[in-house]
Amino acid sequence: MIFINRTSRAPKKQRPKTRLPLGLAIIIAILQTAGTSCQRPTIARSWINPEPANQDLSRLEIDYNCGKNNKKSYDPLRNALWLVKAHARCARADCIWGRAEGITQRNGDLLATYNTFSAIRKILISDEGSLLKVDVMIDYRDNRPTKRSTHYLQPAD
Repeated sequence: MIFINRTSRAPKKQRPKTRLPLGLAIIIAILQTAGTSCQRPTIARSWINPEPANQDLSRLEIDYNCGKNNKKSYDPLRNALWLVKAHARCARADCIWGRAEGITQRNGDLLATYNTFSAIRKILISDEGSLLKVDVMIDYRDNRPTKRSTHYLQPAD
């Protein structure tokens, strides 16, 4: 019978535990994120068409989420960097085309596509300084011709 002496092994080297006090850890975390604060672009606001005709684009609500949205949600657009909500002039009140992700184009314009029951609506948003130039293309699902229009929107506030 062979007996093994378990106490003869060399002890494992343990690293010294270095813990930061909680207050110091919070200060370091704040300092690390302080330089990464989000600057909202100037077009991220509500815009209105001052004189929309019937069925024309009447209002846009553009939101920018800084690339970090930690909300737990089932909304498929929760991680969109740009969110564009479009409204059109209807007979009695504004109709909502819906919400869509704004996709930044190479020239800096935003493209949003609304896939509705009757048509596919695309809007191309260009920053013109104090105004927004919005090119609208409505491709109807029936045999109506494609409708194109350009609108200049001003800030709502």
